[in-house]
Amino acid sequence: MGVLYWQLNDIWPGYSWSSLDQGGGWKLLHYAVRRFFAPFLASGAVTPNNEIHAYATSDVAAPLSGRLVLEVVAWSAGKNDRPLATKSLPFTLAPLESKRLIMQSVPALLKEAGGGAAERVIVRLTGAATAAPPPAGAKPK
Repeated sequence: MGVLYWQLNDIWPGYSWSSLDQGGGWKLLHYAVRRFFAPFLASGAVTPNNEIHAYATSDVAAPLSGRLVLEVVAWSAGKNDRPLATKSLPFTLAPLESKRLIMQSVPALLKEAGGGAAERVIVRLTGAATAAPPPAGAKPK
């Protein structure tokens, strides 16, 4: 996969498709590009049969370890309402690996958490990763 920029920078001030202004300053697109080209990606989807799939992907040439947090929130929840279900998913990834961390139905996840049933829910996925330390006794290359 890849991305093709239509226009990287502007040559004069104005609205355009570019991600850098005429002075080299970042526009909003450039900040988004930094995020979607990040070396670690937490991604997920809810399938038509109401299953949650969550993935961790590493574009780093070193092992990564971290944790994804999956939350199921009622659609009608307010800003300060607690999630109906929360699941912590620790992971370790080999260099340049993508791994599915969970495949579970939403009703089963809610039942497991004792959160009850919900007609409409939002699934929120957050994550962080750090490079795993080298094994004890490993010699630097």
